[in-house]
Amino acid sequence: MRIADALALPSLHGAAVVAGASGLERIVRWAHVVDLPDPVPWVGDGQLLLTTGYAWPADGDLEERQIDALAARHLAGIGLAVPGYVQHFSERAKACAERLDLPLLEIPWDVPFAHVTEELHRAILFSQQALIARSEEIHRALTRAATEGITLHELACRLGDLIDRSVTIEDPHGKLLGFPRDREPRRPRAARNRRPDREPTVVAG
Repeated sequence: MRIADALALPSLHGAAVVAGASGLERIVRWAHVVDLPDPVPWVGDGQLLLTTGYAWPADGDLEERQIDALAARHLAGIGLAVPGYVQHFSERAKACAERLDLPLLEIPWDVPFAHVTEELHRAILFSQQALIARSEEIHRALTRAATEGITLHELACRLGDLIDRSVTIEDPHGKLLGFPRDREPRRPRAARNRRPDREPTVVAG
């Protein structure tokens, strides 16, 4: 789930992105509430750090160094409850996060973090289950296609419909072996100058 998708959840409906909007495509894998003076060791890749600001640095230099260190942990973003212990992210914090493409969210103080984590984790698990189910659906469909003895053109068409992409099947030399008859085939540049001693490859574009 992307940060942009998480912002559509009811608990984050009132959250404001005050910096790092260019990083809203970052993937959120989990949310973690940390209110320690040094949260860096407690967070990791893809996590959304939630803090009340209780131990957030008041000194501008320390705040900037902390954001740099948190960004180095590949966080998805930082959510701060406002106004409370901290009124807002400082301008220095926002400038630093903007430079790092790290989303900073200001979450209304009266929104319990328990609501945020519950909704977010439920949505993340649902999206993972949906991805697994979709993968199994595609696998079953291709298995059926293989047993039916369909042509490579039909296979390219069927696979394209399943993944909503334009699909071509080529030999290692770049020669088109299969593509939807009713669509103009698109030849990937990488297909040129390939050695002819390999098996055909399915290429999705």
